[in-house]
Amino acid sequence: SAYPRVPDILPNIGIFLILQAFAAGCSAMTGVEAISDGVPAFKEPQAPNARVTLTWMAGILAFMFMGITFLAGQYHILGLKGEESVISQIARHTIGSGIFYAIYAVGIVAILVLAANTAFSDFPRLASFLARDKFLPGQFLFRGDRLAFNTGIITLACLAGLLIVIFDASTDELIPLYAIGVFLSFTLSQAGMVRKWLKEKQPGWQKSAFINGLGATATAMVFIVIAITKFNGGNEGKPMFKIGDFQVKEGAWIVMIIIPLMVAMFRAIYRHYDKVARELSANKIAITDVLEQAEHIHHLAIVPIPSLNQATINTLLYARSVFSKVQAVHVTNSIEEAEEIQKEWRELMTDSDIKMVVLESPYRALVRPLLTYVDDVQRKYPDRQITVVLPEFVAQHWWEHLLHNQTALRLKGALLFHPGIVVTSVPYHIGRMTQRSEDEKHPPSGAASA
Repeated sequence: SAYPRVPDILPNIGIFLILQAFAAGCSAMTGVEAISDGVPAFKEPQAPNARVTLTWMAGILAFMFMGITFLAGQYHILGLKGEESVISQIARHTIGSGIFYAIYAVGIVAILVLAANTAFSDFPRLASFLARDKFLPGQFLFRGDRLAFNTGIITLACLAGLLIVIFDASTDELIPLYAIGVFLSFTLSQAGMVRKWLKEKQPGWQKSAFINGLGATATAMVFIVIAITKFNGGNEGKPMFKIGDFQVKEGAWIVMIIIPLMVAMFRAIYRHYDKVARELSANKIAITDVLEQAEHIHHLAIVPIPSLNQATINTLLYARSVFSKVQAVHVTNSIEEAEEIQKEWRELMTDSDIKMVVLESPYRALVRPLLTYVDDVQRKYPDRQITVVLPEFVAQHWWEHLLHNQTALRLKGALLFHPGIVVTSVPYHIGRMTQRSEDEKHPPSGAASA
């Protein structure tokens, strides 16, 4: 015969092999969850439209399953791992290898592209739901300029790329990873519905609870079978790693590890947001206490100055206009430089009540001596609110930022973790004075006539 002979193994088929075949077939159902996740994206009425779509999907799936099964039996086609897929073999036997086979291949690619797009449509929306309930960072909740959840899309793209690299773009290893996660979700959602019906006991709850319970049982069985068969792959293929005789292969192992870690991460994020909400909650008594304390708070401003220039002088003037007591701090590793800036200070700031402190830093460090000084001042004046006012250069072009040492940014990052310290900056836009001088030399014609 021209067709390959199917091995005579029927007497050796056991219950677990049947369950394994059932689980493998159920993997074709993955994707139907996109309908339930995407109900908000449907036009009104949303629920009936989603129900019709789900019915059509189930009908098409059943029709294709029966058709593929019939044709595979007629042409004696075997599905062998690493070989041509069953659908491709059926296509070659029915329509040949010419132009129609090329059309079939293009159609398969289009379907796969559409399937990939489903994840990018639904994951960002699902992530926004979790962010709304405080199980993910709040960035996932906001839409970008194009009304898309940019953070969710970028996160999914990065994770998808990482999986492709880890599993070398092997669908045989990636599909189990996907399937085990999907059927765990199916099981949890169906079990949750059973719990809902048992708790609320609405009219007809027995029928609904039975249907959801049956679904939870079936999907749980598929989940267990996939977890067992795909976690320890036997002797075929190259294992990802081995522990004695135990070989971990394909994609299921990473899901079994990552899902508990993700649940723990979700709970940790929620606890953090809950803690922050409790600490930031305001009430009338607390506000009254703060207002009473504000009348007795004394402020002290510390202004780090690398030198006396237009930017630092502007910062000192701003600080003095806001705070009653201001200290300028200069960090240096040179005695000559210290003497020079003290001389400039006496010449330029003679009429000012601002005092300058010079800190010696023999190792040319800047941030650490300043932090030590702030800590000393905080201990010396525990009743004062200390504010560090930073002069900050703002360049005209992005590349000009690279030419500066970003001292203000470094100080802000270091002071951020000092409790009881307020940090603010006074920006000085480089080129502003030049532009102002040009405007004074060449005033607009309307201004001149006025």
